[in-house]
Amino acid sequence: MSNLIPFQDERTYKYGFKNSYGSIIIAPVYNECREFSEGLAACNFGRWGFINERGDTIIPFKFFRVGDFSFGLACVNIDNIWGYINKQGKIAIKPKFSMAHDFFKDSQGNIYAIVAMPEKNVIREFVIDTNGKIMDRI
Repeated sequence: MSNLIPFQDERTYKYGFKNSYGSIIIAPVYNECREFSEGLAACNFGRWGFINERGDTIIPFKFFRVGDFSFGLACVNIDNIWGYINKQGKIAIKPKFSMAHDFFKDSQGNIYAIVAMPEKNVIREFVIDTNGKIMDRI
């Protein structure tokens, strides 16, 4: 859990990060930022990408939309199709979904995500594992 908190500059309306004492750690240069998850924060700089707690760009700003990292993966929208990347920015689950959510752990300790994609001319929701394997239909 990071002690950096996103904030919006009142003059420029840009986002950056402050520490718990209110000191600016990452300058407000982003159009939007989310809290850090697994050491990376999703930020928008024209497009979405990910930065570390020093403000270094770790995953380039090239995505239309993104989720947060959970269990080492983040959903990303590439050309209006969702897939998942790892923390190095490499495709981990090929983009093929019309919608995707962050991964979560169920009560038995299994890690899943909810996605949607066409099936027989209807958009259906599915449960996938971290390899992209369909585990169940919803």
